[in-house]
Amino acid sequence: GANVRSYGEFAGMAQFNFGGFGLGYSYQFNPGNEPLNRRIGNTTHEIGLSYRFDRLAGLL
Repeated sequence: GANVRSYGEFAGMAQFNFGGFGLGYSYQFNPGNEPLNRRIGNTTHEIGLSYRFDRLAGLL
């Protein structure tokens, strides 16, 4: 997937599922960095893990 924020940041994300487990990754960046703001990094990397409890779905 992808998204664009109102202040100009872009992000790309993906998730891969292996049985009941999921592994996701997201990268967010701002392509319009101003020269005065380059000392502060505004890129992010995120990793997500998920597990699906199918057997307990009727109890939740």
